[in-house]
Amino acid sequence: VELGWPREQAEAYMLITNCLAAPLAAAVRERERRYAASTHLVCEALAERARRQTEPAPLVYKNLTGKFGLATKDPAWEALTRPEVAAGDSFVTSGVAQGAIPNTNNYPDAQGFRVFTQTGTEQAFELQESDVVCIRSAAADADGLHSLVRTGWGTHTLPPLATVTLESVQEAGEWEANGHRVQRRRFTVRVLYRDRA
Repeated sequence: VELGWPREQAEAYMLITNCLAAPLAAAVRERERRYAASTHLVCEALAERARRQTEPAPLVYKNLTGKFGLATKDPAWEALTRPEVAAGDSFVTSGVAQGAIPNTNNYPDAQGFRVFTQTGTEQAFELQESDVVCIRSAAADADGLHSLVRTGWGTHTLPPLATVTLESVQEAGEWEANGHRVQRRRFTVRVLYRDRA
């Protein structure tokens, strides 16, 4: 709501993505109709917000494997872990994917991406022993939408059923985030999803 979403849409989106993300992704992956209405709502809400954006999302990052990793939550992302993966390869996501803008919490140094964890009242940003995915957004065009949508402070989201295409692979130390030469391999991808309005 603070980001300008209508309250009813924001509440439904938050409920579905926080409580049904895993079963929704499994249903999409298995081509089952269960959660079809929820999937439709999430896809439509994100597409609507993407159409309203005045510019594409900034570069966002996420760990590929490990805790809360893209491939951990959605096996479609495992395509990037194959030894033969190459620029131009594409796959279609099953679940909602999120990335974060680089900051002092997720990139305090060059070791790699850190994820937020909470145990009881103790909070931390935990380093993930993982390659990193950089998602590059772009303006919408005749093919569809190419930008993640801001869904939190520093967080941007991609809907299920998005086509992800690998643009490049950079080795550890060949790229920077938050002013650090990160010592992890980086997969830079672009995205496409349809505007169903």
